[in-house]
Amino acid sequence: MQIANRALPVVAEISSLRILLRSLLGIHLGRYRDRIEVLAASVSVVKFDRYGPLLESLGERGYLAPNLQQRVGT
Repeated sequence: MQIANRALPVVAEISSLRILLRSLLGIHLGRYRDRIEVLAASVSVVKFDRYGPLLESLGERGYLAPNLQQRVGT
C-alpha cells in the first residue's frame, strides 16, 4: 500500500503534463491520450518564445542506460 501511495502523485503528474501539453499544442481534450505519449522517466521540453509554445522534445529517454530506454512506460 505504501508503494501505491508514493506512486499515485507521480501518475497524476504525468497525466497533468499530458493535459498541459495538449492545451499548449491545441489538441482537443478528448484526443490527448491518442496524440501524446509521455513515457515514464522521460524528459519533454517546451520552449516559450515570441511565437508561443514550441515543443522541442517529447519523451526523450536518451540519458537512460540502453536497456532502460527500451522498456515500455506509462
